[in-house]
Amino acid sequence: GRFPLRAPGARGDRMQDGSSSANDWRGALPLSRYPFAINPPQGYLASANQQPVDPRGDSTYFGSHWYSPWRAMRINTLLRGDSSVTPEAMQRYQTDPGSARAEAFAPALLAAAAAIRGSGRGDATLDTVARLLAEWDRRYTKDNERAVLFESIMSALQDLTWDELARPARPVVRNERRRAVRGRTAPPRVDTPADQMLAILLRDPSNPWWDVRATRQVVERRDDILADAMREGYRRTRERHGDPAAGAWRWDHVHHANIYHLLRLEPLSRLEVPVQGGPSTLSPSSGEGRFGASWRMVVELGPSIRAWTIYPGGQSGNAASSRYADRVAGWSEGTLDEALLPRTDAELPANRVAARLTLSREN
Repeated sequence: GRFPLRAPGARGDRMQDGSSSANDWRGALPLSRYPFAINPPQGYLASANQQPVDPRGDSTYFGSHWYSPWRAMRINTLLRGDSSVTPEAMQRYQTDPGSARAEAFAPALLAAAAAIRGSGRGDATLDTVARLLAEWDRRYTKDNERAVLFESIMSALQDLTWDELARPARPVVRNERRRAVRGRTAPPRVDTPADQMLAILLRDPSNPWWDVRATRQVVERRDDILADAMREGYRRTRERHGDPAAGAWRWDHVHHANIYHLLRLEPLSRLEVPVQGGPSTLSPSSGEGRFGASWRMVVELGPSIRAWTIYPGGQSGNAASSRYADRVAGWSEGTLDEALLPRTDAELPANRVAARLTLSREN
C-alpha cells in the first residue's frame, strides 16, 4: 500500500476540508522511507501490531490507534533470553502467559501500598490486597487465582485516574434498555488513554491527572490513587467471585473464549472454552469470548520446510462430522499439530488418508 503525503499538520485519521485543493494529497511516501530492517543486530524481527516507528525520531504519519506495546515487549524479552530459539520453544511462545503490563504495574501497586502503610494511612483491607497481589507470579495461567484481582485493580485504576473524562449522568434511553436490564448501562467514561499512558504517569507522582475531581478539598497523588484502586479492585472481585479462598478466583473460571457459529447458533458453537493468556499476553483474549488470537502457526525454513499449526475448529463444516470441532481441545491447550506439506500424493502418509475422491471427465 501507499502512504499519502499530506499538507503540513494534516493526518489521515482526521477530517479535512475537501473543498480546498490545499488539502489534496501531495504524492506518496517513497519506498526508501518505509519502516524496514535488513539483518538487524539482534538477529530477529518482531511485531505485535504496535507502533512501528518512534514518532520522536520520525513524525511521518503511518497510521493511528496502534495496539499497546506490551505484547511486543514480551516477545522481545523471550527472544533476547534465548539465542537459539527452537520450533518447540516458538510453539510455547504462542500461548506464553507472561505479561509485560503486569511486570510494569504490579511492583508499582505493591510499592504504593507500602508507602501508604509507612505514612500511617494504611488499613487491613490494603494489607490483604497487597498480600494477595504479592502472591501472584504475574502470569495468566488457567489455574492462577490472582490474575482476576489484578485485572479488577487495573479497571478501578482507569476509573479513578481518568475521572475527569467521565460522561455527564443521563437516563437510560430506549435503545439502551436491553443492556441496562443485563446490568450493562452506558459506559461511565469516554474513550480514555490506554494503559501505557498510565505507565508513563507512574513516573510523575504529583501529576494533576492523579487528583480526583470530586474531592475538592484534597489533592491526591499517585500512591493515593494506586492504593484506592487496590481497595476498589478487591471489593469488586469479592462482590463478583466471592472469598479468595473459595476457589472461584481461578482464571479459567472467569476468562473464556467463545467460538461462535457464523449464524450464532449456540448448539453449533463451542462456548466458554478455557484459554491461557490475558488482555496483554502474546495470545490476547478479552475474556468475553469475542476477541483474541485464533490461528497459530510456526514455520521452520530450510531445505525442507516444516510447519506446525492449530485453529479453533475442525476440518469439516458438517456439525455431524467427527472433524467439526476436533481441534478445539488442542487449541485450548496451546498445542500445535505438524502440517502436512506433500509435494506429491506419494508423500502423503497413508495413515492420514481418510478417503479418496477421484474426478473424471466424460466426453
